[in-house]
Amino acid sequence: MTATPDTYAEHIFSRLRQQNHPALVWYSADGERIELSGRVFDNWVAKSANFLREQFDVEPGQAVGLRVKTHWKSLAFAFAVLQTGATIAAPDRASVDLLFTDDPELADELNHSGETLVVTLPSLAFAYPGDLAPHLTDYSAEVRAFADYFAPEPVAADALALDSLSGPLTYIEFMDAVTTRLGALHSNPNASTDAPLVALMRTDAFGPRPDYRAAMVDAAAVWVLGGTVILVDLDKEVTDRMRSDERIVLEL
Repeated sequence: MTATPDTYAEHIFSRLRQQNHPALVWYSADGERIELSGRVFDNWVAKSANFLREQFDVEPGQAVGLRVKTHWKSLAFAFAVLQTGATIAAPDRASVDLLFTDDPELADELNHSGETLVVTLPSLAFAYPGDLAPHLTDYSAEVRAFADYFAPEPVAADALALDSLSGPLTYIEFMDAVTTRLGALHSNPNASTDAPLVALMRTDAFGPRPDYRAAMVDAAAVWVLGGTVILVDLDKEVTDRMRSDERIVLEL
């Protein structure tokens, strides 16, 4: 899989936005099931990327910290960071240009002096359920106002995409990792060429402070193959009924 300098993340989403069957299905620990088509997920990524660029001038060379568990909203936000050409910082990095979290007290605990976006994770939450300090921005309340199409700027191949705990990845290395992963998925004996690939992704595999490298590489590989990611929350049991209903064929 090849990509020109302005389409590292766009190479994934140009395919995803044409996908009308589910790209991602989210199961929360409290019983929520949310289904997002490729077009809808791409809209969330685009709105988030436009939010980052227009509101906060996020650009290549800047570091964005994601201090939130793996969730469909945080995964969309992570891909939005890549659309802007910025870097997803490792979760143990103290200094970032912008912080994305579901904990409004975290910025003060970290002595974070940059911008902070507070996300409310329940899928139907339209705003933070309470008062936020003036230096915090309510992501859930404001992101919907932005355009659902994003035009990415060129990104250098050697620009840093993810500064993960398992090692840094430049943008071209991220795409190489996706290519390698999709090759492995395509050759999996459980995968069928007659039906879209449906793959289970357990968030407990990433822990409470994920660095998003594995989740993003795996999800991107599934989507390039036209498949669906079944994303299951921490402490949510994966039952035989779920596997059958969702037609899960392999686990990531």
